[in-house]
Amino acid sequence: MLKRILFGAVAALVFAVVPRATAGASPSPAWYVVQNINAYRATYGLAPLAIQTANLQAAAEAWDENLVRANALGHNPDLMLQAPPGATTVGENVGVGPTVSSVELGFDQSAEHRANLLSPYFTMVGVAVIRSPYTGQVFITEDFAN
Repeated sequence: MLKRILFGAVAALVFAVVPRATAGASPSPAWYVVQNINAYRATYGLAPLAIQTANLQAAAEAWDENLVRANALGHNPDLMLQAPPGATTVGENVGVGPTVSSVELGFDQSAEHRANLLSPYFTMVGVAVIRSPYTGQVFITEDFAN
């Protein structure tokens, strides 16, 4: 079966996977990003994405850390290899900005990033959010798969 890779254009924003909060702790920024993605999808009648921690979240976290270290944006060339077993389509949004909200807004306003957010083919997501200790900018990586 032909495997397709869909990537959003590199924007001035980055999303990545961060674990959900444990009991008594505040939810992570990435958890909020996933909630916002699913609310955005719901406004278009799309099913919510499940957080896929074993593959997508791990890939998003590792890639976001790479982007922060490099202080640069780019897509993960190995995302398809890191996707969950059986996945045939993957997508990725990466961005950087002063706040999580500004990055999310950039994704919503970009046709390529919005296509990933609203793809009816995607059923899973992994998101990472890291504030750079070097620049103070927020990097976000969102990895999608079916």
